[in-house]
Amino acid sequence: MTSYKSNRLAQRALWCLGWLLVCCWLPGCALFNRLEVQSVATGQAPPSQVAAYVTIDQGGEAVAGLSEKNFRVFEDDADVTGSASLTLIDASKVAYHHTVVLVDVGSSAENVQMNGPLSELIARLRQTRDVTLFGFDGAEDLVPLGQFRAGTVSEVKLDRMNRLEPRDPSRNLNGAIVKGLEQLESKLMQVRRPVRRGSLLVITRGPDLARRVTEDRLAETLDKSQHDTFAVVLGKQENLRADDLGRSDSVDTETTSELPTALSRIARLMEARVKAEYVISYCSPARAGKRFVRIEATTLRDETEYKGNVEFEIDATGFGAGCNAARTPSFLSVTAAASTEPSAGPAPAPSDATETRPPTSPPPDSPDPATPEDGIVPPPDSPTYEPSE
Repeated sequence: MTSYKSNRLAQRALWCLGWLLVCCWLPGCALFNRLEVQSVATGQAPPSQVAAYVTIDQGGEAVAGLSEKNFRVFEDDADVTGSASLTLIDASKVAYHHTVVLVDVGSSAENVQMNGPLSELIARLRQTRDVTLFGFDGAEDLVPLGQFRAGTVSEVKLDRMNRLEPRDPSRNLNGAIVKGLEQLESKLMQVRRPVRRGSLLVITRGPDLARRVTEDRLAETLDKSQHDTFAVVLGKQENLRADDLGRSDSVDTETTSELPTALSRIARLMEARVKAEYVISYCSPARAGKRFVRIEATTLRDETEYKGNVEFEIDATGFGAGCNAARTPSFLSVTAAASTEPSAGPAPAPSDATETRPPTSPPPDSPDPATPEDGIVPPPDSPTYEPSE
């Protein structure tokens, strides 16, 4: 019996190896020349507009800079690209981005040194999203350090960092990440947009010491999170790697003096993720019945062609003429299981301030807050308002 099982296992191994060799014998080793096209949201609206919000990467690296020429659309396997007026819509018109940054503030002396690089990081990130900054030490709760609105150009000042004293000399890294993700989810729920994209960046000087949250619970939380997570680990750490925390991208450093370089690199990686988000819109030629849509992306890298696609179903009942593919698709519906529903209550909007306080004006180029589809709900009119912990 043992010999039989061994032979069967050997046959299966040889079969798999054979298929692998066949795939790699194909031009360009097609098995590995794939783009990962992930569906974020899809939708349709009269008279016949269809749209999809997707992210694209290759081997874990974000793929930015694609144009309409890089996409084709199929309905029931028929290429309808030529007649569909395929258009790429500016993703910022339908998506809201928010990043929560967690920074280790357990050393008052090093907090001062982090001020400059951290200010530059926030100034860079807020070009593409709202940013909320929290500090963490050994205490259970996060320390609010500021909220910063997307698109603002005023200088980022973190004066509070210079006078911040640790409340607890331990390090509640795991607990901070869990609470940071809770804060991120809360902020996304407070915004009405067809698509809400969140990310968390943690900057730490070492591993968790407090054990308020176990490693298993942290791993489970990160595994279940719908959001991008990034991490920077400062200095050599025997029991911690940045990619343990940053599931999307991460940076390890040899010394804490590498902080400016590390933050510049992580900012570049985070920017690339946003630039690799695409909204593809087209006018369907279908006029009745259901159709399976396949949107295919193709790009060349180092003379090698990479392809990937996303599929979804539409119902063309009632479709007709008069479609405008360039119309902003406010009808998109999130396809991920854990879509973030907007809250009916008041919501804090990030302000461009060193201290956490409510904004005095609406976000640039944002819809009217009263608009139910995609307006940002204003915060309470209170000078003492701060984000909840």
